[in-house]
Amino acid sequence: MKKILIAVTLILLLLTITNPSIKRFKDFVGSNSYRGLRRTNNLILFSYYTNNEEKKYLGVLFNFFDVTKQSVKKQYDSYLPDTTSSNIDINKRMSDSEFNKEFDKAVKKTGIK
Repeated sequence: MKKILIAVTLILLLLTITNPSIKRFKDFVGSNSYRGLRRTNNLILFSYYTNNEEKKYLGVLFNFFDVTKQSVKKQYDSYLPDTTSSNIDINKRMSDSEFNKEFDKAVKKTGIK
């Protein structure tokens, strides 16, 4: 139990120490001034930042991650199969085995295992 408490304390300490500053955010964005750059939330372990382009970033472990809703959506859309393709007929009736074959083909196209 004591080892777990020490490990958790060290992780929290690491996150606290490596919470990036607004200066690091300015360097990350490549801006020459602080105009338009804001730390919207400082939660001690990590922080949220915005720039004048209204993009939102999560700052943690001296790194920044774009968490703007469109950015996150685009990231996960690449995993979804293309349902706009003309080879998909939603009105077609098929047996279970035909459906399973089509489903397997779609999964193989996405590369998901």
